[in-house]
Amino acid sequence: MKKQIALLLAGAMAFSAAGCGAGADYATEGSTELNIYMWQDYISDDIIQAFEEENGCTVNLVGMNSTAEAVEKLTAGCGDEYDLVMVQNSDMGFLEDGDYVEKIKADSLPNTSALKDYCWVSKSYGIPYLMKYIYVIYDSAKCPVEIDDYHDLQAAELEGKVAAISGARNLFSMALTSLGYDPNTTEEEELKAAYDWLVKFDKNVAAYDADAKALTKGGIVAAVTDDRTAAEVMAKKGSWKVAPFAKQKVEAVVDMFVIPAEAAHMDLAEKFLNYICDPEVMAENLKEYPYSCPNEIAEVLSSKTYQNAPERDFEYHKNIFLQRSLEDGTESIDAYYQQLMAEDSTTTEEQ
Repeated sequence: MKKQIALLLAGAMAFSAAGCGAGADYATEGSTELNIYMWQDYISDDIIQAFEEENGCTVNLVGMNSTAEAVEKLTAGCGDEYDLVMVQNSDMGFLEDGDYVEKIKADSLPNTSALKDYCWVSKSYGIPYLMKYIYVIYDSAKCPVEIDDYHDLQAAELEGKVAAISGARNLFSMALTSLGYDPNTTEEEELKAAYDWLVKFDKNVAAYDADAKALTKGGIVAAVTDDRTAAEVMAKKGSWKVAPFAKQKVEAVVDMFVIPAEAAHMDLAEKFLNYICDPEVMAENLKEYPYSCPNEIAEVLSSKTYQNAPERDFEYHKNIFLQRSLEDGTESIDAYYQQLMAEDSTTTEEQ
């Protein structure tokens, strides 16, 4: 481990020596305005201000309400309004195949070599920013069963005591991987088996998309949730733990920046992408937004508090899967999901 850290830190110094650090001269002779469409409150104002000062430009951040909304803008001919748009890994194949996003010049972004290999979906079109993992957590003081894999969440003792994320792809990916299938399969027989698995699982679900407050105030003793919600829950109540998942894969969700095909300021967009991939810049960003990070060197440069947080269970990161864009099979997944939700008797909580 020490050898690995030494190598990563050597890489970080190499970035700085190459003039790619936060204090490097990014002065541009072209664009002076950068328009970014992304989640609100998801990047440090100080990071943005430093980029503006170094480039003599103005960065305009426009908040989005959902990833679906971002994809709709890209596909509806509104891409020229923005220079960078935030999407997720599962959107990339569709956007790339439809020529909705611009190909990024690899030699313009040397700092991307700091990013973990498994976080990449398309090295030519999308740049990973931050990410989350879909974890299973449980109340070690109250949970009546051992939870080592997804199947344990179907135990009869957990009826009405489980919370879960919603979303067709999230739930079906969990069910498929629990059954030993490819989480991105579109085989009808396998999707039907996943639906049957979710029907049994749903009997134990008390709420979908419950927030940290809901998870700690009632009778919930286990939850399938993202690592940020997990962090809030564990901070509120110390008896909550990350389940020791060793048998099955967990899902990673990567928020990515793409450049719309009609972007007006591509030169500045590429400079911004290279800037946020700088390990020192991202390490600073993690102080304010301590999400899971695809930048391996930035993690090493981050605080011990960040590295040692319970939600940073790096064992999970050894066995993960990413959703891919699906050309076929989505109609079946959506139909099964609608049927599952129609039969569900729980109250969905607003996150």
